[in-house]
Amino acid sequence: MNKGLLFASVCFLGACVVGDEIEDDDEIGALAGPNARFTIVQHNVEKKQGPIDQAIDAGKDADAITLQEVCPAQLTALEALANRKSWTLASQPVPHASCDNKTTFPSVVAIWTGGPGGGKDKVPQLGDTANTPGQMACVSFPFKGVKTHVCSVKLISTYPEDGAAEAIRRTQTRDLRAYARNNWFGNRGDFGVIAGDFNANVDQKSIDALYVPAIKNGDGDFTEYNRSGATRDGRPTAHGNGEDIGPYDKKVDYVFFSRNRAPLDGPAVTIKATGSDHDMVTSSVMMAKK
Repeated sequence: MNKGLLFASVCFLGACVVGDEIEDDDEIGALAGPNARFTIVQHNVEKKQGPIDQAIDAGKDADAITLQEVCPAQLTALEALANRKSWTLASQPVPHASCDNKTTFPSVVAIWTGGPGGGKDKVPQLGDTANTPGQMACVSFPFKGVKTHVCSVKLISTYPEDGAAEAIRRTQTRDLRAYARNNWFGNRGDFGVIAGDFNANVDQKSIDALYVPAIKNGDGDFTEYNRSGATRDGRPTAHGNGEDIGPYDKKVDYVFFSRNRAPLDGPAVTIKATGSDHDMVTSSVMMAKK
């Protein structure tokens, strides 16, 4: 038995009560019954190798890893690592950004650490115009008998200005919602995880399309756990020093779990600073197996 310790918690209407410590694996399995713990590490690495290494190290005990802003040479190294470790990896370049030589694009990356037998989902470009900034890459695999999809996402940032970026993000998140509804839910009953840098604050309407109605202004099918009760407020995940748009601390990185198999409320996330301007977010969910 793994002797690592976990706090048992019960949540009612967004308020969590912490109980006695319990040992994981066998005992959690007995208590959880038809549920299984799924853990994901999410990080926008800002094209830096140090944050990539930290995310991979943090993900050694996780089921999935999602990364954004991975440059081509870094992606090649990750693909080689995935082959050695028998991971399933999917990637997609995001054309609006550039790496150091300004002629190559960074990618979004999704990894399943459970084996090489996963698939790479065919996904649409996000947005309704050619070369709209914003992409996703998705892996699919069986997890505890449930077909599961994990997508790494990077949505458009502050360009173009004057509100146009938020309008594009609204199109992109609606595309995400439609894709999930058409390909994962209904009779299929698949479990979906969408994680990444959404470049949207908690008060922006583009995120409405993902949150379930039980969470403020939600019009979608997902929950996430870096928040307080029915609000979207949570710990900031991105930080600026004032060089471009002024100093800021914002929550723009999210790990969304599909509500068809995820409890509305769940364990607190772990948010860790690295050498990136985005924090690394580790989140777990007790996925319903039935």
